[in-house]
Amino acid sequence: MKSGASLPYNADMSHVELLLPFSIPPAALAQDLMRQLKAPHLAQLMKRTRAPLTQNFEAFSQHLPHEIYLTGQISLQTQKNSTPSTRPLKPQLERIGTHNQMQKYGLLPTSGFWFTLYPVHFHVANDHLVLIDQRRTDISPNESLSLFETAAALCQEAGKTLVFGDAKTWFLRADDWESMETVSKDMACGRNIDIWMAKGAPASAWRRLQNEIQMAWFAHKVNQEREEAGQITVNSVWLEAGSGELKPCPDWTLVETDKTLFAQQQAGANAKQDAKAPRQFFCDALIEPSINSDWGQWLERLQSLDQTVFKELHSAVQEGLVTSFQLTASDATQIASFVADPLHRWKFWRKPDLSPLFSLATP
Repeated sequence: MKSGASLPYNADMSHVELLLPFSIPPAALAQDLMRQLKAPHLAQLMKRTRAPLTQNFEAFSQHLPHEIYLTGQISLQTQKNSTPSTRPLKPQLERIGTHNQMQKYGLLPTSGFWFTLYPVHFHVANDHLVLIDQRRTDISPNESLSLFETAAALCQEAGKTLVFGDAKTWFLRADDWESMETVSKDMACGRNIDIWMAKGAPASAWRRLQNEIQMAWFAHKVNQEREEAGQITVNSVWLEAGSGELKPCPDWTLVETDKTLFAQQQAGANAKQDAKAPRQFFCDALIEPSINSDWGQWLERLQSLDQTVFKELHSAVQEGLVTSFQLTASDATQIASFVADPLHRWKFWRKPDLSPLFSLATP
């Protein structure tokens, strides 16, 4: 967003929610990061909010808190005078669906059970494998298509169908694997993958197919060229999600940090969306630096957001265009919502303060 840009504001958009995954840093770094962070607009927004509603999750859940929250299967709303539970939650969720993701690519199968399949890199440690963040594996469309063709042929031999989404996202039909439990790649990223691999009766069949793809890719021309160029090879695939049909979920607008926030909402809005419904924005800018422990980049990105997204939202609040808002933060084991409504946002005597957010940091 350009500084000073006018707000292309929809007058019906009185309530805004902004979801910021991994905006809660680890406890060991929280104080140092807060001292270094320059985010005056976020601090101004935080001072208007009341005490957060929080929910903790078990450390070995299949999905990260924000991934679950995005589906609308959990809510942090509480009744008046009630206290939200902080007991670790391992919710009995519906499958977080592949169909919803396929729809974004214009792919919506009418039959079968489908998984999301990602081409990835496994780093070989001393005695285990570590899943490297796919965002840091730069795969070109041509490289991906070449690897995809090899993998698709192996899938066909195994009685499965593989469909191309984009360079980093493919889809696998496996009707007889519906009972298999998978873990999201971001949950498993940077860790020993042993405990995060798919589980259930079909898991052995999946591992056989995965091994066949790995062996075929080991000497693949794409990986030979990548290795010669000093690039990370694409040496495996990660299976996650799974669904048999499209499931309804909230209408989130992904925030592109270099564009005007509310213009993005208008451009991406569903024409049939209720004009009075809350407007929900999802910003993924902090996920990559956090799961890779790149805290310098984390600071840079949060400060950049302050000069774009938070600045625009703060201006809209000051001008009365947004009458209430909700900032929802998370890390790997918790999610918390800070709400500002008309009764709280006029507490002008409060000083701008980031400590309510950083105090959520846990070891």
